[in-house]
Amino acid sequence: MFVFEVAVAFFLGMLVVMGVANSIRISKLAGRFNLTGVKYAVLHAPDIFVTIWQWGICNIIPCGSRFVNHTSLSDSELEGSWKQAQTNLATNQFPLNVFDTTDREMHLPDLRALNVTPKCVIVKEKSDVPVAELVKLDPKWATHSDPSQAFVLVGNSNTLYCHSYVSLYHRPRVYAVRSEVKACLEYEFENIILHILGYDTSMR
Repeated sequence: MFVFEVAVAFFLGMLVVMGVANSIRISKLAGRFNLTGVKYAVLHAPDIFVTIWQWGICNIIPCGSRFVNHTSLSDSELEGSWKQAQTNLATNQFPLNVFDTTDREMHLPDLRALNVTPKCVIVKEKSDVPVAELVKLDPKWATHSDPSQAFVLVGNSNTLYCHSYVSLYHRPRVYAVRSEVKACLEYEFENIILHILGYDTSMR
């Protein structure tokens, strides 16, 4: 089934490439007639494609796996990290705002976490960005050494340096830096479990 998913992704990717190939002509047309909506679609075509894929198209492709593993870890290691995340939330207090360091509100343990099972959770490794490249983005990285334990995540208005990141779609996707992938999984799996239980995880 994974081969089918790759084939569909390749086909849709080719459609995006063909669209981008015509972007110059479309942009000129948009500029001539002041079609701001067309300009936006052209400039954000990759983001639009990813959103459509993750929110819609990939959900119609059957997936019976607990994890889709694209890491150097074994499936049993992913299972172990998930079970530990369940135990953490069921037996310990946890914050929903990790950025509030002065008066952080802690929530009581939630035993429901023990009943949340993974369903087609996609886990991917991201390569550590070399410090030599990170320094070009921020001189503060000059004090670090390789492996950097970070990858770059470009947001709408800023650039973030992450150990890990989770997209909480219908089929969650966890991205973790290669040098720290195992250490990051428990936390990101906690976020998935909390999201399934109905918690607001936007500040985690």
